[in-house]
Amino acid sequence: MTDLTDPMFHDDAAARAHFESLLWPNGPICPHCGVTEGLTRMEGKSHRPGLFQCNACRGHFTIMNGSIMERSHVPLHKWALAFHLMASSKKGMSAHQLHRMLKVNYRTAWFMEHRIRACMDNTKDTTPMGGEGTIVEIDETFIGKKEGMPVQRGYAHKHAIMTLVERGGSARSFHVDGTSAADLLPIIKRGMKGIYQHCWEKHLHRYVAEFDFRYSNRVRLGVDDTERTHRAIRGAKGKRLMYQ
Repeated sequence: MTDLTDPMFHDDAAARAHFESLLWPNGPICPHCGVTEGLTRMEGKSHRPGLFQCNACRGHFTIMNGSIMERSHVPLHKWALAFHLMASSKKGMSAHQLHRMLKVNYRTAWFMEHRIRACMDNTKDTTPMGGEGTIVEIDETFIGKKEGMPVQRGYAHKHAIMTLVERGGSARSFHVDGTSAADLLPIIKRGMKGIYQHCWEKHLHRYVAEFDFRYSNRVRLGVDDTERTHRAIRGAKGKRLMYQ
């Protein structure tokens, strides 16, 4: 279990070193031109902490550039704690709970959660699931209510989610137009009903990605809270959400 007294959850310098070790395991990389040599850490008092200069393109950057944390004014130690809380909470964590724990406003907590969910998203992974001797199960569930559609019998007014689950392995879910069955998936039902009370359609795929990530990186597969958090942070590289 991760020690919540760890300096990276309370000190920006420690958090920055933690993020750099995960996102730059082989040293800093310029997000502007991609070079790995000729990079100078700017140590002057007039420079913001963690600033680098690329001697090739003359660009300036920090570990936040080119990641989901870019242009965020939230301290890095709060980002570190948010990643840990999102990755280790067994049933998920609402933005209201996160804003209370991080002592940030609700809008900021909501935005942070969606950025972290983007790190957990594996829907672009086209690697075939399963293989010889393995079983992949397909199931579907229905969540929420489509905007502007009246409640009716059946599931036509609800959002449909189809999930592929490799027995003993990972899960991969998709928000689809419709399905023909109504069996609820345990990996989605509990969190959507117990933690997230409201879910807009345009953000639904991110909530689904969060549950897939947590299921695919569970303790039974040898992934503890610390490693699950590290995998989420590594997913921050090259991803940005610019909506407000």
